[in-house]
This record gives sequence, C-alpha cells and structure tokens, in this order.
Amino acid sequence: MLFRLAHADGTPPQKAIDGLQHACKAFGIDYAEVDKVFQEQQRQQREALNADYDLLGCSPNDSVDTIRKRHRELTKTFHPDTISDKALHPEIVKLAVAKFREIQNAYERIMSQRSGTNT
Repeated sequence: MLFRLAHADGTPPQKAIDGLQHACKAFGIDYAEVDKVFQEQQRQQREALNADYDLLGCSPNDSVDTIRKRHRELTKTFHPDTISDKALHPEIVKLAVAKFREIQNAYERIMSQRSGTNT
C-alpha cells in the first residue's frame, strides 16, 4: 500500500523513497525485492490497460468522449439482443456475448483508471 501511495503521482520524490526504505527496514523486508515486484505489477497493469485500449480501438491519448463513442459502437454491434435478432448459429452468439463482456470490462477498467479509482 505504501508503494502505491508513494507512486500515485508517478515517480516518487527521494523523501518518499527514503520513507519506503525505512519502513521496509523496520519490518525486515528487502526494499529492492519489494520494489522489483511492484515495478513488475505496474508493468503488467500498463500492458493490460493497453490491451483494453486496443480492444476498443482507441489510444490512451483519446478523449473520454472518443472512448465513450467507440464503446457505444462496439456494444451495439456485440450486444446480445442485437445478435439474437440475427438468427445466427448458437456458437456465434456465444462468441459475440463473450466479446460484449470483454468490451464492457475493458471500458470499465479504462474509465476507472482515468478517474483515478483503479483497484
């Protein structure tokens, strides 16, 4: 939790790093190892978020309105009601429903990250 707090605004100032190192020392934890794990988690989160943007056909530089518009377009295309009206093979419907869920989840993660409430 302390690592997340220290890195909340990007690269922490030296004073915050010193505090983290002091806390790690007090708890008998290797700061370098914890930092390495934290950096790897951050990298994985960035990659996952980039995949979410790719899924929506957007980029991190796009406005919220652009992302919202693209989300609406995709959800119209893959919405279960839209798909079921087309009398498609059940396997195609299953794939479309799964894609719809992926789109919804990606959009929610992007919006959460942009609002600063990522979990």
